Amino acid sequence: MNTEMVKTKQYIEEQEGAYRVKGKRVSLDSIVYAFLGGQSPESIAQSFPVLTLEEVYGAIAFYLANRAAIDEYLAEGEEQFETLRQQSRKTNVLLYQKLYSANNLSSDYLSLKDELFADETVESLYRKIVEWEALSHITS
Repeated sequence: MNTEMVKTKQYIEEQEGAYRVKGKRVSLDSIVYAFLGGQSPESIAQSFPVLTLEEVYGAIAFYLANRAAIDEYLAEGEEQFETLRQQSRKTNVLLYQKLYSANNLSSDYLSLKDELFADETVESLYRKIVEWEALSHITS
């Protein structure tokens, strides 16, 4: 058998301060968070069609071999994100107020909808719509 064995292979590279799967735009962060969230390597590979199962396992192996350094890198990224989020809330107060109001309005709407239509079925609502359309044609 003349098949050459690969003894070492690099799956992760650092690009502009971020770890990525070599030759891809997929961040190591994405794979690690999915892995830590309980996803299997097969599930992660399905979530990232651009990656092979081998690349996913390689990324996980890289993480496990460098766990302390990568955990520190991820913690720094989370701190940076939180800082940017807080700055954004301060500089975009009106936007966040609108988002908050829209969120409250949508939950108020859902409560009202549930209250108004609690005893209705699709069939009963359909009948009411047909009756209303018939009445509106008569009065117009």
